[in-house]
Amino acid sequence: MAQIHWQWPPPQIITDFIEALLRRWPNIGEEGSPWTSSVGADLNGPALRLNIDWDRAVDVASGVAELAKQHGLQCYGGSTKVLWILR
Repeated sequence: MAQIHWQWPPPQIITDFIEALLRRWPNIGEEGSPWTSSVGADLNGPALRLNIDWDRAVDVASGVAELAKQHGLQCYGGSTKVLWILR
């Protein structure tokens, strides 16, 4: 069985993704933010959990998925239990 090694600081691909998210949408506490927790606050090695306001979830989730695809990442909807295979 493969051993998982958590990395800190996060891999550059995750850092680049976070920066892209924050260029597109403001972080929590800023006007127009779609997040319910700070982007990057729920970072655990190669995994990043994003919490999106329910009222904006549909629009923002599709944008997050597109940015993830551009960065070579995958998305999993924790509330819906759906893995988005991005190609």
